[in-house]
Amino acid sequence: MGYDLSLFEDDEIDEELVCPICKGVLESALYAPHCEHAFCTDCIREWLSQHQTCPLDRTSLEFKQMKTVPRIMKNMLGKLR
Repeated sequence: MGYDLSLFEDDEIDEELVCPICKGVLESALYAPHCEHAFCTDCIREWLSQHQTCPLDRTSLEFKQMKTVPRIMKNMLGKLR
């Protein structure tokens, strides 16, 4: 589950850094390489245990396909205050 938005001083947190499942800031972020949607590891693992699709665009997806987010996204997450 992601980090609560209220924990951050930043007024505007880029929507790309927010998990679409839990609505928190990405925690241990992974992304789907085909559609490039990012999720918290725990959130997408739970979702994919019940569905075999991306929660946003419903394309076919398995947990083994998930990848660690690119360094640029890790850097953006690291800069949040």
